[in-house]
Amino acid sequence: LARSGGLRGRRLPVPAAASVSRTLSGLRAKRTGRIRLRGRPPARGPGIRRPVVKGYRRAWWVVPLVLALVGQVRGERLRLPDLPVLTQAGTRLAFRSQAIGDRLVVVSAVYTGCSTVCPLTIAIFQVLQARLGARVGNGVRLLTVTLDPEHDTPARLAEAAREAEAGPSWLWLTGRKPDLDRILYAMGAYSDDFTEHPPFVLVGDGRRGVWRRLFGFPSPEELEAVLLELEQDRGAGDR
Repeated sequence: LARSGGLRGRRLPVPAAASVSRTLSGLRAKRTGRIRLRGRPPARGPGIRRPVVKGYRRAWWVVPLVLALVGQVRGERLRLPDLPVLTQAGTRLAFRSQAIGDRLVVVSAVYTGCSTVCPLTIAIFQVLQARLGARVGNGVRLLTVTLDPEHDTPARLAEAAREAEAGPSWLWLTGRKPDLDRILYAMGAYSDDFTEHPPFVLVGDGRRGVWRRLFGFPSPEELEAVLLELEQDRGAGDR
């Protein structure tokens, strides 16, 4: 994926909400292979383990980018490190215990210099935020983690968040590159060359540690349905 010059002097090209549905409807859903993380893993530490998505072949890019690489994985568990991150407001949080906590969360990985798949992922979150309404901030949180922490400062992420009309419970996260590398590795999003990142979204229950991975460009409706399913599963487990 080509990297552009960042946000300075231009607006982040987030597609209009109406165009998101048209774009997604024109994409053909296709199941992808098992994840393979590119390059050397970052330094290992507590809570770091290579994530495994069962039932899929090893692959990184197995279909053209124009396809919607949507594949839901049930019951995936990720050992996410509790490393420090910074929000777009400059607030310091521990990733697992504070940014996620006991909430239901929807997580994506993008970078502000991306002009290809990232704007569509951001637009999907924008529509999802509108669909969820007051639930965002009331037990549900959206997280956008940068793939390029060396350039995506809190100020730059704050500008991107404003362009996306992100509410206070849609956090954009950056931090020290070694910490972000370990977080991305645990998420299955790490690569030596972050411009080659595959589009996907994680939906998870921080309380139970259960995650669903959707490859490509899942629609806001699909993400909302997965959130509802996780919420119902949580309720059944509490009874």
